[in-house]
Formats: sequence, structure tokens, C-alpha cells
Amino acid sequence: GWRAIGCTNQAGRNRTNNVGETTLPGLGTASNVKTHLWTTSHNGVVASHSLHRIGQVTLVQTGLGSVSMSAITSRATASHDDSGFHATTTTHLGGLSFTPPVGPAQSFPAPTPDQPVTIPGVATIYAGQHTTRESATGSAADAFALRVDVIPTGSHLKVAHSHAELSSGMT
Repeated sequence: GWRAIGCTNQAGRNRTNNVGETTLPGLGTASNVKTHLWTTSHNGVVASHSLHRIGQVTLVQTGLGSVSMSAITSRATASHDDSGFHATTTTHLGGLSFTPPVGPAQSFPAPTPDQPVTIPGVATIYAGQHTTRESATGSAADAFALRVDVIPTGSHLKVAHSHAELSSGMT
């Protein structure tokens, strides 16, 4: 899901984009994908918000099994108040499981910045990248909830991207 708001100097803008299910070519499927972008002005704080939610990502089943990630969320906020510009990000992964060709699914803890989760021969899942920038003239927040390296194909997948930005000088 993707949506942009062209003008962030007006509060009350609100855009959403929802996709029931989409194919990730050669990688698998993503379902219940929702993007929400909005701007606010409340108690002297103006902000641009970006929220991305994915119900589930299932990687293509190989002879070694399949990987599912559920309840994936990323949020980015760029704001301005009396003290200047600010940027924040958060991400969340509700569940991570591996289903082998034979036997029950196995659950794994969510990856952390220092500890990715590797399912041998299938994929390595990394905690997402967060970037914030704050200056006297603007702020930007950028977050990916996860990065998935698919071992059999050598593909890299960034999951649940949110971006918010504010800058001064716009009319």
C-alpha cells in the first residue's frame, strides 16, 4: 500500500490505501495491507503522520518450508512545536513462524537490532531500519518494520515502510 499527501502545511489532510492481498513477485504474498497518512494541528503542535500495517506476509514455500510474519506495523511522525522540529518512528512485529514441509509450525521471537532471526536455507529476518532527521528547518522520519533476506533467491525485501516529513518555508 502506498499513498502520498502532496501538501503537508495544511492540517486535516487524510489519505488511506487498503489492499486485501497482493503478490510479491517470486517471494510470496502480503495480505490486509493498510496505509494511512494524515496531518494534524493540536495544542500548538503540527504534525505529519504515516502508518503502515500488514496483517501477514507469507514467503513462497520452498522444499524447506515457508515463513510467515504477522501483525507488522511501522509508524513515522514528523512534527513541529514551540521547541522546533521533531521526528519519531516505531515498528512492531506480532508474530514470526516457520512451517516445515512436515510437522507443526514453529514460532520465533521477533528479531532485534542486534539479533536477526535465521531460518537455515529459507530466510534471515532483521529488525527494521529507523532513520530520523531533525534540524532548524525541518524533520523527517523513515521506518521499515523488517528486512527479509530470502536465501534461495538472494532477494531482499523491506516490509512496512512509513515516511513522514515537515519543512519550513513552504506556502
